[in-house]
Amino acid sequence: MKTNQERLSVLLKSYVENKISAAELEELHQLSQLPEADAELDEFLLVHWNSFKITESNSLPRNDIFNKIITDERFNDQLYQELVKPDFGYKKWLSYASAAVVLIIAGVSFYQLAARKSPEVQKPEIVKIMPGTKKAILTLGDGSEIVLADSSGNGIAVQGKLKIEHKNGSINYKLEDDDAVIAQNKVTTPKGGEYQVILQDGTHVWLNAASSISYPVIFNGDERKVVISGEAYLEVAKNPHKPFIVVANGTEVKVLGTHFNVSAYQNDDFVTTTLIEGAVKVSAQGAYALLKPDQQAVISKTSAAITVRNVDAAEAIAWKNGVFLYNNENIKGVMKVIARWYDIDVVYQGDMSDKTFGGKISKFENFEKLLKTLELTGVIHFKIKGRRVMVTP
Repeated sequence: MKTNQERLSVLLKSYVENKISAAELEELHQLSQLPEADAELDEFLLVHWNSFKITESNSLPRNDIFNKIITDERFNDQLYQELVKPDFGYKKWLSYASAAVVLIIAGVSFYQLAARKSPEVQKPEIVKIMPGTKKAILTLGDGSEIVLADSSGNGIAVQGKLKIEHKNGSINYKLEDDDAVIAQNKVTTPKGGEYQVILQDGTHVWLNAASSISYPVIFNGDERKVVISGEAYLEVAKNPHKPFIVVANGTEVKVLGTHFNVSAYQNDDFVTTTLIEGAVKVSAQGAYALLKPDQQAVISKTSAAITVRNVDAAEAIAWKNGVFLYNNENIKGVMKVIARWYDIDVVYQGDMSDKTFGGKISKFENFEKLLKTLELTGVIHFKIKGRRVMVTP
C-alpha cells in the first residue's frame, strides 16, 4: 500500500500533466494539508520551478510570483495571514506556495500565474449558472445547420418546395405542394436547451435538454417513423391509416394518435415510455406491452423484459410544463436531470443510496436557491466550484 508521500507524488505528477480527475484533485487537496506533505511539496516546486517558460520580457522575480499567489482571491484569508507573517522564511513559504498550487481548481495553472506579464492580480472568473432556454440546432437534408433560439427572432428556411418557420421556441413545416422532395431533418438540443417541433402531419414534439429527433419532412408511405434520443413528449396527430412509430434506443413505440413521453438517454440504464392519453404498443427485442393512461413501460438496456407499472403521468411530463417534480427520487436521479438543464457537472462524495427528495421546483429557479431547497432535506449538502457541483451527505 502506498504511503501518503508516494500517493501525493503520483497525484502531483497527474496534476502537472493535466490528467487529474475531479476526485483525485479533491484527494490531492486533502493530502497537501498533512504535516508530512511539506517535504514532498517543497521538492515538487523546486523541480518544476525552472521549467517555467519565462523570457526576459515577461520575467518576474520569485517574490513577485509568490505575491501573485497569496493575493489571489481563490485562496482563503487564513492561508494569506499565515503567508504574510514577518518571520516567514523562504523554505516555509515555498511549502505553502506549493500547497497553493494544488488549490487552483478554477482552471488557471500555476505556470500561467508565473508567466503573466501584468503585475495586476487577475480575479477568478465568476461562473453564473443559469437555467436552460429554448435553443437547438436544425440539421437539414443537405447537412447544413440552422441555429434555433429565442434570441434569433423569426426565420424561414427553404428546403426544396418546403418552408420551415422557426419562432417562439418552435419550428413548423409548411408544404407548398405535393411534389416536395422528401428529406431527413434532425433537431438537436444541447445541455441547457429545449425546443418544440411541429411535424408536417401536425404532430407536436417537445424536446428536453440533450435530446434529438430525426424525421422525414414529409410522411409518405404507410407509416410515420421518427428516431428519438434523450427525452421527448409527443402529441401525435391522429391518422388511423398511418401509424406513428418512435424508435428510441432499441425500443419501438407504435401509436395511431395519442400523448406520451419517451425517455431514452444514452447514459441511463432504462428506456421509459409513459402514456398520458390514448393507447400505445411498446416493443423491444421481440417482447411487447400495451399501455393504458397513467402506465409506464420500463425496458432495461441489457434485457428484453418489459416491466409495466402504474404511475402518475404528471411526474413524467413535469419537465415539459416547466417544473421538476419528484416523489422520493434518489438524489442521483434528481441531480442527473438538473445537470442536463443547468449544464453542470455533478460529483458525489459519500454514500447516496438512501438520499431521496420529494417535491416540486420551478425549472427556471435561481440555481443557488434550487440547491438550498434540496438541502432542506437535511441529508445532503452542496459545494459549487465553477460549473462543478459536489454533493455530500
